Amino acid sequence: MSYSGTSDWSNIFEGIEDYYSGTGSETLINSIATRAFRNINSKLEAINIQVPVGTCSDGNYDQALIDWESNWAVYYLLTRRHRGEWEDEEPLWAKKFYLDGTEIFERIKKGQIVLEHQYSPLETGVGTPAADSSNEGSAIFYTNWEGYGGYYSGTDFPRNYVVEIVGTGSIGDISEGTYKWSRDGGVSWIATTGSCGTDWIHLGSNVYIRWAYGGTGTAGQIAIGDRWTWTCRPKYLRVKGDSSVWDAREILLR
Repeated sequence: MSYSGTSDWSNIFEGIEDYYSGTGSETLINSIATRAFRNINSKLEAINIQVPVGTCSDGNYDQALIDWESNWAVYYLLTRRHRGEWEDEEPLWAKKFYLDGTEIFERIKKGQIVLEHQYSPLETGVGTPAADSSNEGSAIFYTNWEGYGGYYSGTDFPRNYVVEIVGTGSIGDISEGTYKWSRDGGVSWIATTGSCGTDWIHLGSNVYIRWAYGGTGTAGQIAIGDRWTWTCRPKYLRVKGDSSVWDAREILLR
């Protein structure tokens, strides 16, 4: 397994294909890719990022990981081929690939680069719901804070969502309930006739809700006035990194 492929390595260093051509090239590629992959994961584990890092929502790895691994793979190939020629000191043009990869790691560590895989459930932008202390029903209420439906797509400012039961049917069964909802803390209501359910209900902006049965039986699951609140935050407000500008070469070459 690796985060990059040889085509990515060639994007970093034109002509690097010549370094893994001929007999045994497949073994060499696998060896180099594995070495870079393991070293990257070791670095990420040290800063509490779960590895191996998964793909993004589009099915590809983060470009930062691809570039990082490609730079180190190129560096490993170069040193394998030329270390005997360089004697005591590697030339800066070759060391540059290792330093470029290391700089990506340092930026991830400082928060200047944020991997999609780093987002915790809350960081999808949809918060966990809090049940009002006066709720009488036993139903369990969920938002898609764990990631179902994707990231919160609102872009204006944090929104305080409220869902409140307005109808319970004859016995307070979830399937007979109706609700209203607000995204400004209950100052105004977007809709007042929504039907409760145990399947995901889309409120817009990739915000989903659903109920699940709690306790015993179907009666008394919801009561008029039961409400739940949570906050949704735009993606650009969720992560704050280090805005300082620096060059890894200045640090690593001291």
